Amino acid sequence: MILGESLESMCRAFPSRLRLGLVLGALALAGCGEGEETGTEAQQEPSVQTPQPAAPDPVAGGGTSSGAPSSPVAEPKLVFDVSGESVDPGGSVSLRWEAEDADRCEASGAWNGSRPVSGSAEIGPVTADSTFSLECTGPGGAVMTMQTVVVRAARLSWTPPTEAVDGSPLAGLAGYRVHYGFASRDYSVAIDVNDPGADAYLVDSLAPGQTYYFAVTAVDVAGRESAYSNEGVKAIP
Repeated sequence: MILGESLESMCRAFPSRLRLGLVLGALALAGCGEGEETGTEAQQEPSVQTPQPAAPDPVAGGGTSSGAPSSPVAEPKLVFDVSGESVDPGGSVSLRWEAEDADRCEASGAWNGSRPVSGSAEIGPVTADSTFSLECTGPGGAVMTMQTVVVRAARLSWTPPTEAVDGSPLAGLAGYRVHYGFASRDYSVAIDVNDPGADAYLVDSLAPGQTYYFAVTAVDVAGRESAYSNEGVKAIP
């Protein structure tokens, strides 16, 4: 996962009012008119109506018939399953599918290539959230199904700050602190990243069925910490 939008000025807790321009990246789912009569009634002669022959009865065999209407072509149906909605980083997933009234299938997204109308595949290693798409076609049309697998990890990224609040060059940056927890702005875990040049961190071993909230702060050589960055969120199925 790549987090977020952009981070406003940080280091409110810094006496030197450093501006830490920490930036979290973006999170890693259609009338006609009537005719006139001519002549007068006195000039009209009596007309004789000639009986018209009756229309032939197709049932009686007197007409031409193309036979019974053809049956409609069935639309394809597809069952497409994945072994799990989430996976550890570097793990694998099993895909199984079966199509009816189809003669070919095509994979796209996190996998690709032609596939038989029924089968299975083991995909790995899965290192990022992935969507697997499968489209099957036949005489009656096409059908597509997708399955998304979430990696049980969150990759945070940011832009290291370069200047203080007053615009002067930034000095004394020691590193960063990654915070996360189960509620917005209520972080129970903090991880120190002791590298002022770092611009990313991977938080792994996230538990299924939980929603995690993340933020990053900057830390100076005196141990003083900036305000939180913008917040990123990731749900693990």
